[in-house]
Amino acid sequence: MTIADPVTASTARAVIDAASFSSGHPQRDKDVKSPNLLHVQEHPHITFESSQLVPDGEGWILRGQLTARGHAAPVELAVTESRGSPDGLTLRATTRVDRYAFGLTKKKGLAARYLDLEITAQATRT
Repeated sequence: MTIADPVTASTARAVIDAASFSSGHPQRDKDVKSPNLLHVQEHPHITFESSQLVPDGEGWILRGQLTARGHAAPVELAVTESRGSPDGLTLRATTRVDRYAFGLTKKKGLAARYLDLEITAQATRT
């Protein structure tokens, strides 16, 4: 994360280990990580790259591109919590994604088409 002045010029980039996916159900996790869905062996990372930070009432919306399994689609992350400390910043955000937009159309009975994601990101001051 780069926090700028004005804050609306701030940016964020995240790289997530696709193999770290965890639903709390080992068999489901194995299916999600398989070639049928995330295919973590060929696509080891899920990435997010911000394009815009905009105020939204008393909160913020972080817009950007999410890339999973080689497919990119726009997303809007609603920042639900931000905590600053002398060492850095912790943010929580939520979004709803259409898994079909990322080419994840198999195993329709395993997961809904629309998935709610909660992200916690920590940044250290440098």
